[in-house]
Amino acid sequence: MKRRNERSQREAGLQKANGIMSTLLARKGYGHVQAAKELTNAWVAVVGEEMAKYTRANKINGGKLEVTVANSSVMQELAFQQNTLLKQIQKQLPDQPIRELRFRVGCIS
Repeated sequence: MKRRNERSQREAGLQKANGIMSTLLARKGYGHVQAAKELTNAWVAVVGEEMAKYTRANKINGGKLEVTVANSSVMQELAFQQNTLLKQIQKQLPDQPIRELRFRVGCIS
């Protein structure tokens, strides 16, 4: 009986510590950093290293993955492959509700 109480107290303490850590990480924005890194890695896996040099997956907004491209030639190339790219990114990020890809010419840095 005594061991059972000690174990439940230990588990309660671990759950409390886990909750505190989750709160701290959320406050500091580490969840967003990790999500952005995951998105970037998935995008590179889909388009390849060479095309990734000319593109940047920015964010998922309302089911649309917003991608900045270096120039209109890159945008046109990606537009031709849009359906294939969409299916591949959905496989890479199954927990994300990506229904559409949006390309925009802009600064890649």
